[in-house]
Amino acid sequence: MASTLSTILIYVQDLLSGTRRNINTNNPNFLAKIGNTKESLDLLQVVGFKLENEYLIPDMVSEARLNHIKEELILMLDGLRSEVGIAAVPISTMEKEIKVALASVSPVFGIVSSLENSVSVTNEYLAQAYRYFGLCYGASDQLVSWTYSTLTDKENLLDIREAVDHLTRIANITQSEVLQTLVVCEKSMGKLGYNDIGDAYAYFNISQEDNIDDRLLIGLYQVKMSDEPAEKNMHQDKLKAIAIARNSMELIEFLKAEKGITSLTSLETIQQIMGVPPHMLTSPALSGPVGLNNIGNTCYFNSLLQYYFTLLPFRHTMIYNEIYVEDEQSELKKIGGIKVDQSEIKRAKKFVELLKTLFVSLQYTTEKAISPEYDLAYMALLNEKDQQQQEEDTTTLRDPEEMEYEVGDNSSISSNTPADAPPAYEEVMKKEQEQIEEVEKLPNKPKERPSVDAMMFECMGNVMYLVEAALKPISKTEDGEQIDDMVRQLFYGKARQIISYCDNATLKTVKKEMEEDFSHVIVDASEGKDLYDGLDEYFFENQLENFQGGHEAIREVSVKSFPPVLQILVQRVQFDRATVNVYKSNAYIQFDKIIYLDRYVDENFEKLKEKRLEVKEWKKEYEELKQQVDKYKKSKTCKLPIPDLLEATYKVLEEFRVECTEEDQDKFDTALRLVEKEAQETKHKIETGTEKMKEIKSRIRQQYDDHQQLAYKLHAVFIHQGQANYGHYWIYILDHKENQWWKYNDSHVTKVKEAEILHDTTGSTANPYFLVYVDANKVDDLVETIVKRN
Repeated sequence: MASTLSTILIYVQDLLSGTRRNINTNNPNFLAKIGNTKESLDLLQVVGFKLENEYLIPDMVSEARLNHIKEELILMLDGLRSEVGIAAVPISTMEKEIKVALASVSPVFGIVSSLENSVSVTNEYLAQAYRYFGLCYGASDQLVSWTYSTLTDKENLLDIREAVDHLTRIANITQSEVLQTLVVCEKSMGKLGYNDIGDAYAYFNISQEDNIDDRLLIGLYQVKMSDEPAEKNMHQDKLKAIAIARNSMELIEFLKAEKGITSLTSLETIQQIMGVPPHMLTSPALSGPVGLNNIGNTCYFNSLLQYYFTLLPFRHTMIYNEIYVEDEQSELKKIGGIKVDQSEIKRAKKFVELLKTLFVSLQYTTEKAISPEYDLAYMALLNEKDQQQQEEDTTTLRDPEEMEYEVGDNSSISSNTPADAPPAYEEVMKKEQEQIEEVEKLPNKPKERPSVDAMMFECMGNVMYLVEAALKPISKTEDGEQIDDMVRQLFYGKARQIISYCDNATLKTVKKEMEEDFSHVIVDASEGKDLYDGLDEYFFENQLENFQGGHEAIREVSVKSFPPVLQILVQRVQFDRATVNVYKSNAYIQFDKIIYLDRYVDENFEKLKEKRLEVKEWKKEYEELKQQVDKYKKSKTCKLPIPDLLEATYKVLEEFRVECTEEDQDKFDTALRLVEKEAQETKHKIETGTEKMKEIKSRIRQQYDDHQQLAYKLHAVFIHQGQANYGHYWIYILDHKENQWWKYNDSHVTKVKEAEILHDTTGSTANPYFLVYVDANKVDDLVETIVKRN
């Protein structure tokens, strides 16, 4: 509205000064300020323009009428200004030039001007501001200043924000240097008006009523920084205004980091730099977890570090690593079949020492967030060979002006990302894809596909390898394989794999068994399935394709010992054979806060065989019903439920029946009865099928209710937001002592309700993809989420 009225006022002034120009209604400037709408075109025709083709052409209008229109526009702008503030509707040069001269009526009414000067009000908008402070129109600057200061010093006497708005109005309209200086001083101490706050929200194209969270606001700020880096101070001032309005310590801490303020900066200096109310500069004692700053596309690494820090055996081993690490005379050994030499052990010990430094800082820092060392991130993200290559590539210095900063995830859009920061998620995925494409060009090489979890698991694998390489083995095999250490004791279980197949020669069933260690379990993300369904598919009987040249084989897995910390990967990357592309499944997977694993234990393998067979039959029946119900719920051609399609057909036939001849009416009646009957029968099939599916699902869920001795409690949930080859990561971790969930989103750590973790994510691209459960009987020994600080 303001831009429309202001622009039309300029057109009117041009006509009054003799400047006549045609206006292109499709001009970008015109579209931005007024818009090519019926209402705006009608308004301009009232002013005196006529529309021909795409142009508004000045028509003959008298000067008196134009002056009258000009006055009306100025009054409308003044009225709008009184509603939304002078900052939103600045006073134009034309408005400043207007002087209102009133006839002197004092002699007529016998008024003494020195006593009754308040009647000479020339600007009601300004007069309101004076009256707010109980002053006459035109009171001296010194009196306004004294009154404002006196009244705002008294608690609850005036609304400080409203008082600042009125003071700003007087200062700006009267152009008083005294009052303008006072306004600047007040705002430098964080005293803002409602107009300032409204302007700040509008600056980010949002409304205060939108009630968006602080994290999104920071994202909007970062977008502004990316688009207009030269306006950094303006962006920060607007974000600060919102922080003050919300009393948000999170936004203030973010701005302090943006301005380079650290714990060593004096309070007086912080006050001068920040310009916020004093109470917002005194950080309360930390009572929750410490965040980790994103040092360059490392949200996945930060999530892993926060998770490992809460595992007591892992944290203890890292902090007191000198007791557990190899010495310089250590013997050669193997980790996962890979020979580990002295140079790799030295590198691994450095990594463990960096982890120790970070973990100690997380325990004792007074900061809300700290930054991991770049070397720690490098070593976790790159193996020794890749790191050496990376270091060689960065030995040649580039001209800073030629550097382009990369954004690896949507949590850290910043032009301050260091040039030597760890590689971006997309960068690594691109490199991996290029390597796969090279492999696929070679003959007889199977196709591989990148995964959304590739970066995460490569990072996790590197961390586990480096930690194991640094640790002294508790035991080794004869060929030097390290088979017992803290990592093995914490994350590894032992499974028995049974493969049964028919021998073609003897026609007898052959069983082969093999014991193997496992550090995580993989479940597929499929619509309508819960976590138990995925675990059943992993452990229970399933077909093996192309086993030994085509034999029909059955694979079953039982667990001889579960690890204290059970890690479950929700495999979300799917392969579309039609397009030969990968995509991410966003299917909702229901998982419980406590799961019971008795059904998968080796000692129950034979005992529960009949129960497994029953569940297998129920699931088969469930899938058949699901296919039938889905067939009726959605037509292949119209994508509509069949009953809805039939009802629509019924309505069409009814309309045609009215217009048909009497001879055809019987045919229409028969058709209508058949369509109605079919619609009812189809509805009934959907309802009965859905009800039967619920009943089967309930039976499956209750099948093992009498086997609930081996309980595991949910400890952490990793979230990935995005698609198959890009995205952002964060983690939820439970404080078991207080039964409180915390969300770790890089440097921002906040309390959240349990419902946020367990809710249905259908339709969202932010889904759980890695779950961590801990032995319910060992929770106190295994995890500590909140570290008590002295």
